[in-house]
Amino acid sequence: LIVTDATGSSDPFVVVNGSGRIPKDFSTETKVIDKCLEPKWEEHFKLPTIGKPNKPTVVYLTVFDKDKVSKNDFMGYAEITVTPEQIQKYALEPKIFELKLGARPKKAKDQKLLKEKGDIGTIKVSLRSALVNFK
Repeated sequence: LIVTDATGSSDPFVVVNGSGRIPKDFSTETKVIDKCLEPKWEEHFKLPTIGKPNKPTVVYLTVFDKDKVSKNDFMGYAEITVTPEQIQKYALEPKIFELKLGARPKKAKDQKLLKEKGDIGTIKVSLRSALVNFK
């Protein structure tokens, strides 16, 4: 990940939310890992789903640097789109995604960061679905 603090490090955390079958008001985040450019969160989250299972699900991952005094600094963004067929497949075997971080859609400030820093890092995510059948 990129350096965002004057100390030559960052205090990263990830905000996880989504769209499609993930409720709009759902959001969760990882713990902050202090002074680290290669964090390993190894955390598990249950993402609630709503609606018909024929709709794709999009998981948004936004990385920030935690600041105690000012607003948290944006560090990168990635998303995973999962089709209903993939959801069934990932119930049997988890899928690992290695995602290059980029800018959030429609955020000019993020585009500026990309131009200044170039490569802002990658994030590796393991996705496993749990299928629930109601009868």
